[in-house]
Amino acid sequence: MNKLKKYKKIINKIIILLLILPLCTFLALQFLNHLYWIDIATSFLPEITIIYILYIFVFVLIYFWKFKIKIIKLLLILNLLIFLTFPFKIIQFYLPFHNNNENLNQKNVTKILSINLWWENKNYNDVKNFLTNQDADILILIEFTDIQYERLKDYLDLNYPYSNINNYLDGGAFAGNIIFSKHKILTSEENIINGYYSGFSDILVNINNKNFKLYLIHTTAPINKDYFHKRNEQLKIIANEIRNEETENIIIMGDFNLSPWSYYYQKFCKEIGVQFNNISRISGFGYTWNHREKEYLRTHIDHFFVSKNIETSNFEIMDFPGSDHRALIAEIVI
Repeated sequence: MNKLKKYKKIINKIIILLLILPLCTFLALQFLNHLYWIDIATSFLPEITIIYILYIFVFVLIYFWKFKIKIIKLLLILNLLIFLTFPFKIIQFYLPFHNNNENLNQKNVTKILSINLWWENKNYNDVKNFLTNQDADILILIEFTDIQYERLKDYLDLNYPYSNINNYLDGGAFAGNIIFSKHKILTSEENIINGYYSGFSDILVNINNKNFKLYLIHTTAPINKDYFHKRNEQLKIIANEIRNEETENIIIMGDFNLSPWSYYYQKFCKEIGVQFNNISRISGFGYTWNHREKEYLRTHIDHFFVSKNIETSNFEIMDFPGSDHRALIAEIVI
């Protein structure tokens, strides 16, 4: 009998520790979200929430099965209360839902397609077919290489008379932020600060006698702590540039390498001001990137901001051949 009591005490302690663990995780996500590993974890907040639900459900069953003690009940209640904050944090990004306005005059719509093509993408025929079917007025191709350009050159040069591709061709091999446009490009600038790529290019395009400043974003992927800090510095530079932009019509799009649940995403949004709307908050919970080998790991790191004076008639997130990113496709009303 004594052995049984001792055994039950040990089990109780283990259960208590296992219920304290998610509480500690929540505190870390809430109050240490500026740290590297916590920021990476928040990128997968929907997945964490699902694991959390299953985890707590197991302990609810254990509690009602045999271990009805007050401390376990209290920890379960605390965990269940915390559980309510996770879905709210996820859903908060999507609220209010962005609704496509299909009643706007379709004659004055310009279609913009933004995609991180992936520099090793060799699905040239599928890529060409996808671009042909979409027939966008402006293409934003991130991680676009000289080899890919050679394979797609005939299609791109035929359909898009304006591009910043010449900024890269003289330098030999490249992988950059490239724009192909049916509308005239007035200026194009690759922003280099202190000899380093600053995470964005800015392009001034004239569409139906209106000037639009396009910011093409590709920040450093935070695959280690140094790159994490570099990405955050780039976000500061980009936010400062946008905040001081004088052009009225601004579109910011691309691969931010930043989830909407990140502390640094919230900081970026505050720094650029409230005059922008992230239209990638589509009606529904879309992801824009998934791990190549572990496809269940997916998150939303590509974004599409427009200044609030710009109306949109449609927005889609679509699978793109050969890339681990999905395409962002917006129709803006001119």
